[in-house]
Parts: sequence; structure tokens; C-alpha cells
Amino acid sequence: MMSCFAVANMFVSKNLPCAVDMAYINVEIKEGTRYCLELTDAGLRVVGFAFDQVDPGCRSQYHETIYSLLDSLSPAYREAFGNALLRRLEALNRDNQS
Repeated sequence: MMSCFAVANMFVSKNLPCAVDMAYINVEIKEGTRYCLELTDAGLRVVGFAFDQVDPGCRSQYHETIYSLLDSLSPAYREAFGNALLRRLEALNRDNQS
């Protein structure tokens, strides 16, 4: 299990099948919403709206990165990313003034 500023929880599904070219990842965003993601050569996409759940009717778009996917799903991620970027820029500015 992983928790960081970007998500509340993220882990590879132990209940859904994995293959060399595909895996399922469960993610809970900061807002508390849970998703099941499919990871393939095409990228990441939402395939279910609960952990370990694949909804055959779910036809979401693929994202090249987890950051792009989170940006589309989570306002809290966008805010946390923006705040982290701002802190980094402020630190660089302080370093350049020293």
C-alpha cells in the first residue's frame, strides 16, 4: 500500500488477474473515492468505481501517466501538486538569493 500527497491509498490488486502486459491498480483519491485502474501499454484508465471491480460498461479514456489521470479525477491532487510546486519554486528562489 502506498500513501502520499497525491492519493490516500494505492496498491496492485491481488484479486484481479495480472499479465505481462496488464495489471489492475486500486486507488483511493484524497476525496475518498475509490477506483480500479487498468494499466496496459496504452496507459492507465478507470475500469471500475470500487476496489477490485471491473465494470464492462466503463469506457474511460487512457492517460499516459498517473499524474494525468489524477489531474482529471481529483481536485485535491491538483491543489496538492500546485502547493508542492509552489514550495519548490520558493525554495529555489531562496537558494538563488543566498
